[in-house]
Amino acid sequence: MQGTTESSLSPVYDRFFNHGGTDAVRTMTNFSLRMFNNLWSTVVDHMTRHWNAGRGKRSQFAAKDVLFMMLLVLKNGGMWDFAAHVFNVATPTFIPTILKFLRVAAIQILDEQVEKRAYEENMRFLVTSGRIVRLFPCDMYATDVTFQQSNRSIGNSGDKNRFTAASTNYID
Repeated sequence: MQGTTESSLSPVYDRFFNHGGTDAVRTMTNFSLRMFNNLWSTVVDHMTRHWNAGRGKRSQFAAKDVLFMMLLVLKNGGMWDFAAHVFNVATPTFIPTILKFLRVAAIQILDEQVEKRAYEENMRFLVTSGRIVRLFPCDMYATDVTFQQSNRSIGNSGDKNRFTAASTNYID
């Protein structure tokens, strides 16, 4: 990574925060500064014990920096090389760093953010508090959906069958 200072505990995060303030954090991650700090406080103890601990090659990035990078990847999706370019990191370094962080942090995030709150905000609570969409309750929860491409067998439009298996001579 180029242009970082050793005096900062999380130089990547600090560089974006110092350049754009809270708007930079919100734009990059879709998290307000308060939400980002809340998520960081959830995982900071766990990551201090498990990030760059033990033998083996250590990451050149601080855990808070990788959390920031991970949230950008999860927000934008797309190509790994684009996200790596945003942080001036080589793609072959960036991918394993994010994936390792996800493996380490996912346990703590699941425990703190999902399982402990599952009893607080179950569907009965949402219905009685009026926090559901009346006609289509599931619409409240689908915030960002990506559809996978599906391929159809080629041929005349008149030859299209309802199921691909029939048109490819597969026998059930």
